[in-house]
Amino acid sequence: MIDLHAHFLLPEYVAAAERAGHLRPDGLSRWPEWSVQQHLAAMDASGIEKAVLSVPSPGVHFGEDFRAQVLARRMNEAAAALDHDRFGFFASLPLPDVEGAVAEVDYAYDVLHADGVVLLSNAGGLYPGDPSWEPLVANAERPVRDGAAAPDLASAMAPGRARRPPRSEDLRRALTAPPEAWC
Repeated sequence: MIDLHAHFLLPEYVAAAERAGHLRPDGLSRWPEWSVQQHLAAMDASGIEKAVLSVPSPGVHFGEDFRAQVLARRMNEAAAALDHDRFGFFASLPLPDVEGAVAEVDYAYDVLHADGVVLLSNAGGLYPGDPSWEPLVANAERPVRDGAAAPDLASAMAPGRARRPPRSEDLRRALTAPPEAWC
């Protein structure tokens, strides 16, 4: 089994998030501690052969483009350095810094060999399809996957919808569609 929705944390990520006021991530009482050893133990106990890691919400942009670029690069390089037999990763992008995101997409695929990139549902109040994202959309010819895994009951919940990773044209359509078309 492959886990396509697995998060990882580094101390510098948690510190940056806390400095920005994110003290209770996604309703948790605090940031969880994360280690490779703990993650592997949990995977082994659950019969998971490989996990594709990503940074949790709220992502890597906490207000300053340059710091977001540095944090995205650090998180992506840390994920890429893990055991490739057990871990893959979806690269973090410093959105809404589109120029930085395009550069990180290139680096993540060309140098780090990322399995995909993470696109959060919004970045700094900008949503996929915002005209400012056009340079990222133009770069969407690369294979891009998101970190969402369809649940086992997906066919019952959404009859007729295919269960496959998005293709480049799917990403282009998602990035250019107005928000009301997402439902």
